[in-house]
Amino acid sequence: MTSSCVTPSPTTHQTVFGADPCVQRIYPRQTMPIPDEDVAAAREWVNALNSSMPAHVTSQLRYELDLYRNALTVVECRPILPDDPDGEWFRVPFARLRFTRSRGWELYWADRNSDFHVYDTVEPTRDVAILLAEIDDDPTCIFFG
Repeated sequence: MTSSCVTPSPTTHQTVFGADPCVQRIYPRQTMPIPDEDVAAAREWVNALNSSMPAHVTSQLRYELDLYRNALTVVECRPILPDDPDGEWFRVPFARLRFTRSRGWELYWADRNSDFHVYDTVEPTRDVAILLAEIDDDPTCIFFG
Protein backbone atom coordinates (compact mmCIF):
# COMPACT_ATOMS: atom_id res chain seq x y z
CA MET A 1 0.00 0.00 0.00
CA THR A 2 1.39 3.39 -0.92
CA SER A 3 -0.26 5.49 1.78
CA SER A 4 1.48 6.21 5.04
CA CYS A 5 0.00 5.51 8.43
CA VAL A 6 -1.19 8.39 10.57
CA THR A 7 -0.55 8.14 14.28
CA PRO A 8 -2.81 10.56 16.15
CA SER A 9 -2.51 11.58 19.74
CA PRO A 10 -4.72 9.18 21.75
CA THR A 11 -5.98 12.05 23.88
CA THR A 12 -7.45 13.95 20.94
CA HIS A 13 -8.57 11.25 18.51
CA GLN A 14 -10.20 7.84 18.46
CA THR A 15 -8.77 5.37 15.94
CA VAL A 16 -10.29 2.08 14.84
CA PHE A 17 -8.22 -0.28 12.74
CA GLY A 18 -9.32 -2.79 10.12
CA ALA A 19 -7.14 -5.78 9.17
CA ASP A 20 -4.37 -3.55 7.83
CA PRO A 21 -2.89 -1.25 10.49
CA CYS A 22 -2.49 1.47 7.87
CA VAL A 23 -6.22 1.40 7.18
CA GLN A 24 -7.73 3.58 9.83
CA ARG A 25 -10.38 6.18 10.28
CA ILE A 26 -9.64 9.06 12.62
CA TYR A 27 -12.35 11.20 14.13
CA PRO A 28 -12.18 13.89 16.80
CA ARG A 29 -12.80 12.36 20.21
CA GLN A 30 -16.25 13.20 21.49
CA THR A 31 -17.79 12.25 24.78
CA MET A 32 -18.26 8.63 23.80
CA PRO A 33 -20.25 6.29 25.98
CA ILE A 34 -19.08 3.24 24.02
CA PRO A 35 -17.38 0.65 26.25
CA ASP A 36 -13.78 0.03 25.16
CA GLU A 37 -14.18 -3.76 25.43
CA ASP A 38 -17.09 -3.64 22.95
CA VAL A 39 -15.02 -1.63 20.47
CA ALA A 40 -12.23 -4.19 20.86
CA ALA A 41 -14.70 -7.06 20.29
CA ALA A 42 -16.02 -5.41 17.12
CA ARG A 43 -12.47 -4.75 15.90
CA GLU A 44 -11.57 -8.42 16.46
CA TRP A 45 -14.72 -9.49 14.61
CA VAL A 46 -13.82 -7.33 11.58
CA ASN A 47 -10.24 -8.63 11.64
CA ALA A 48 -11.60 -12.21 11.72
CA LEU A 49 -13.78 -11.44 8.67
CA ASN A 50 -10.74 -10.18 6.79
CA SER A 51 -8.46 -13.02 7.83
CA SER A 52 -11.03 -15.69 6.87
CA MET A 53 -11.05 -14.57 3.22
CA PRO A 54 -9.23 -16.68 0.61
CA ALA A 55 -5.93 -15.16 -0.56
CA HIS A 56 -7.22 -14.43 -4.06
CA VAL A 57 -10.05 -12.29 -2.61
CA THR A 58 -8.00 -10.05 -0.30
CA SER A 59 -6.88 -7.78 -3.13
CA GLN A 60 -10.53 -7.18 -4.12
CA LEU A 61 -12.40 -6.97 -0.80
CA ARG A 62 -11.81 -5.94 2.78
CA TYR A 63 -13.93 -4.87 5.72
CA GLU A 64 -13.29 -1.89 7.97
CA LEU A 65 -14.78 -0.54 11.16
CA ASP A 66 -15.54 3.15 11.61
CA LEU A 67 -16.17 4.67 15.00
CA TYR A 68 -18.01 7.95 15.27
CA ARG A 69 -19.51 9.21 18.49
CA ASN A 70 -21.79 6.41 19.75
CA ALA A 71 -21.82 4.22 16.62
CA LEU A 72 -19.66 1.51 15.08
CA THR A 73 -20.15 1.17 11.32
CA VAL A 74 -19.03 -1.89 9.39
CA VAL A 75 -17.90 -0.96 5.88
CA GLU A 76 -17.24 -3.09 2.81
CA CYS A 77 -14.32 -1.80 0.73
CA ARG A 78 -13.47 -2.61 -2.88
CA PRO A 79 -10.90 -1.12 -5.27
CA ILE A 80 -12.25 1.41 -7.75
CA LEU A 81 -10.20 -0.25 -10.49
CA PRO A 82 -10.29 -4.04 -10.02
CA ASP A 83 -6.87 -4.41 -11.66
CA ASP A 84 -5.30 -1.87 -9.28
CA PRO A 85 -5.71 -3.03 -5.65
CA ASP A 86 -3.05 -0.50 -4.56
CA GLY A 87 -5.14 2.39 -5.90
CA GLU A 88 -8.18 4.04 -4.37
CA TRP A 89 -10.94 1.98 -2.79
CA PHE A 90 -14.61 2.83 -2.48
CA ARG A 91 -16.42 2.23 0.79
CA VAL A 92 -20.00 1.07 1.31
CA PRO A 93 -21.38 0.90 4.86
CA PHE A 94 -23.70 -2.05 5.43
CA ALA A 95 -24.21 -2.38 9.19
CA ARG A 96 -24.21 -0.01 12.13
CA LEU A 97 -24.17 -0.75 15.82
CA ARG A 98 -25.41 2.18 17.89
CA PHE A 99 -24.89 2.41 21.63
CA THR A 100 -27.02 4.32 24.11
CA ARG A 101 -26.76 4.11 27.87
CA SER A 102 -30.48 3.46 28.24
CA ARG A 103 -30.97 0.72 25.59
CA GLY A 104 -27.49 -0.68 25.05
CA TRP A 105 -26.53 -1.75 21.51
CA GLU A 106 -29.00 -1.56 18.62
CA LEU A 107 -28.41 -2.94 15.13
CA TYR A 108 -29.11 -1.05 11.89
CA TRP A 109 -28.88 -2.10 8.22
CA ALA A 110 -28.07 0.15 5.26
CA ASP A 111 -30.25 0.41 2.18
CA ARG A 112 -28.99 1.02 -1.37
CA ASN A 113 -28.60 4.74 -0.60
CA SER A 114 -26.56 4.04 2.56
CA ASP A 115 -29.43 5.23 4.74
CA PHE A 116 -29.68 3.21 7.95
CA HIS A 117 -32.81 1.50 9.27
CA VAL A 118 -33.44 -0.37 12.52
CA TYR A 119 -32.92 -4.12 12.17
CA ASP A 120 -35.88 -5.21 14.27
CA THR A 121 -35.29 -8.96 14.18
CA VAL A 122 -33.01 -8.65 17.24
CA GLU A 123 -33.84 -6.62 20.32
CA PRO A 124 -31.36 -4.05 21.66
CA THR A 125 -28.85 -5.67 24.01
CA ARG A 126 -25.97 -4.80 26.30
CA ASP A 127 -23.90 -7.60 24.71
CA VAL A 128 -22.40 -6.44 21.40
CA ALA A 129 -21.36 -10.04 20.59
CA ILE A 130 -25.03 -10.99 20.10
CA LEU A 131 -25.41 -8.36 17.36
CA LEU A 132 -22.09 -9.23 15.73
CA ALA A 133 -23.22 -12.87 15.61
CA GLU A 134 -26.50 -11.77 14.00
CA ILE A 135 -24.58 -9.90 11.28
CA ASP A 136 -22.32 -12.92 10.81
CA ASP A 137 -25.25 -15.38 10.59
CA ASP A 138 -27.25 -12.96 8.40
CA PRO A 139 -30.53 -14.95 8.51
CA THR A 140 -32.36 -12.32 6.43
CA CYS A 141 -29.50 -11.92 3.89
CA ILE A 142 -29.63 -8.17 4.42
CA PHE A 143 -25.98 -7.67 5.37
CA PHE A 144 -23.92 -9.95 3.12
CA GLY A 145 -26.60 -10.71 0.52
